Amino acid sequence: VGVTQAPQEAYIFNCQVTYDSGPQQMVHLKVFGIGRYLL
Repeated sequence: VGVTQAPQEAYIFNCQVTYDSGPQQMVHLKVFGIGRYLL
């Protein structure tokens, strides 16, 4: 599980940075936290 968590977390973090220039950042931030917990 740890091996899969490392790349997954990075992928979600990358998406958040891409949507940094918009209101979606807030939504992405929530998804990032939930995704990390879900994993």
